[in-house]
Amino acid sequence: MGRTPRVGQGPSVSAASLQQADAARRTQGTSEPNQTLHEVEDFKWLSQFDKRVPGAGNKACFRAASMSAAKSGAKVDGDERFQVALGENKAGKISKVDKKAAREGVDYIDSQLASGKPVVVGITDKDKAYNLDGITDHFVTITAKKTDEKGRTYYEFRDPGTSHEARSTGRFYVGDDGVLRGKGPYQAKPVNYEVAMIRKNVP
Repeated sequence: MGRTPRVGQGPSVSAASLQQADAARRTQGTSEPNQTLHEVEDFKWLSQFDKRVPGAGNKACFRAASMSAAKSGAKVDGDERFQVALGENKAGKISKVDKKAAREGVDYIDSQLASGKPVVVGITDKDKAYNLDGITDHFVTITAKKTDEKGRTYYEFRDPGTSHEARSTGRFYVGDDGVLRGKGPYQAKPVNYEVAMIRKNVP
C-alpha cells in the first residue's frame, strides 16, 4: 500500500479534517497496515548527553526532549499538561488513571501532529518521584502517528535517554484505559514505558 501524504505534502488539508479522520479510524478499529498518518518533518533528535543540552547527563531528559521539539516549532508551555496518571504502585506501574485527561491528551497529540508539531510526554518506568507530579521518571517526544503491520495505530516516539540515535525510536499503543504504553527502545533488557503526563505546547 502507498503512504498517505505527510503534513506539508500533497494537497492542503485542514487540521480539523485530519482530526475527524482520526476519530473515524479510532471507532473503526484497525486501518491499512504500514501507513504514516501524521509525521513531523525533519525532526532533529537530541540525546540528553549531548553537550548542546544545558546540564547534559542523566537528569537532562526533559531539556533534551523540549529542545528537540523546539527545533520542529513546538515550545513546551510551562507546566501546562494533561495529567493522565494519578497514582502508581511499587513497581512503577500506573495504578490510577484520569480517563478524561487520557482521552483529551491523545486527542491533543493528534491535533498537534496534524499541525506538524511534536509533543513531549512524561513516562513512568519505576517507582520514583523525580518530577512535579511525583510519578513521571523520564521524558520522550512523540513525532508520528502510524499503523503497524497488523493495521494497529501507534504513536512513534524519540527517546533522548541514549547516545545512539539508531536506538532512540519506540512505539506507544493506546490501552483500553486510554493510557499510552510501549517499550524503552535502547535498554538491554525490556523496560515498560507508561505515559503519565502529556505536556502542552504554546499555542
